[in-house]
Amino acid sequence: MIDLHVHTNVSDGQFSPAETVNIAAETGVRILSITDHDTTAGVREGLEAAGRAGITLIPGIELSTDHHNELHILGYFIDIDNPKLIAASNGFGEEREERAERIFKYLWGKGVNITEESVYRHAAHSRLSRTHFAKALIEAGYITDFADGFRKYLSNGEFKLIDSPKYSAGECIDLIRGAGGAAVLAHPYTLYEDAAGLERIVRELKAAGLAGIECYYSSHSRKQTALYLALAAEIGLVATAGSDFHGIYVRPGVSIGTGTGRLNFTDESVVEELYKAR
Repeated sequence: MIDLHVHTNVSDGQFSPAETVNIAAETGVRILSITDHDTTAGVREGLEAAGRAGITLIPGIELSTDHHNELHILGYFIDIDNPKLIAASNGFGEEREERAERIFKYLWGKGVNITEESVYRHAAHSRLSRTHFAKALIEAGYITDFADGFRKYLSNGEFKLIDSPKYSAGECIDLIRGAGGAAVLAHPYTLYEDAAGLERIVRELKAAGLAGIECYYSSHSRKQTALYLALAAEIGLVATAGSDFHGIYVRPGVSIGTGTGRLNFTDESVVEELYKAR
C-alpha cells in the first residue's frame, strides 16, 4: 500500500514519527509520506525509522493557504534542509505560538474555563494546534468530539478573525518547488466548490506549478473520486492518494493506509510521476 498523507505529533497527530512509521509498516504500507502541518521537523526521525522498518519514506509537508475555504497544498520529495523552507517553517511556528495566545483569550472570552496546562500537555514537543485545544475542550466537557469542537469554536466565523495570516496558494507552491518538491492539492472536497468552480481553481494552480491532486482520500465519496480523477486526467496532473491519518484518538475511523476502509492504494507509478513532476 501507499499512503502519501499522514500526520505525527510533531504537528497535530497522535503518534511520534517513528511510531507512525512502525504502524504503517505493520499495516502493510510500503511507501509513506509524513506531511505534518507547516513543518518538516519530524521527517528525519521518520526516515531513520523507515530505514529500520524496510519501507520508503518520502519527505513531505502540508501547507495551509489564505484561500477562503480549506485549501491545503501538500509537498513531496522536498529538501528538508532548504533554507527558505526552514525560514518559512520557523515563521509559521512563531505565528502559531502567537495564535495560541489569541485562542486562549478567545475561548476565555466565551466563558470556556480551560487552563493553558490542560492544552499544552497534549502537544508534547509539537506546536499548539486546534487539535490540542479540541482535546482539552473534550476533557473539560465543552464539546463531544473534534467535529463538535471545530463547529462550535475552532473553525467558525469568529475564529477566522483571530486565525493566523497565511501564504497564498501560489506562494506555497513556489515554496515547495523551491525546495525541490512536487506540489499537490490536498483533499479537494474541502473547497466546497461545484465542478466548474473546482476546475477553475485547479487550472489556476496548475498554471502556478501544481503537480497533482489528492484524488483518493478517506472522506471522498466514489462520485467525488471519479470527478477528481477525470479533472486530473483532463488537466494533466498526477492523481495521488492519502489517508490523512492522525491517530484514532484524533481522527477516529481513519486508519493509516486504508483510510475509512477502502483506500488501499497500490499504484507505485504515481510516486515516480510525482518525482518527475518536481
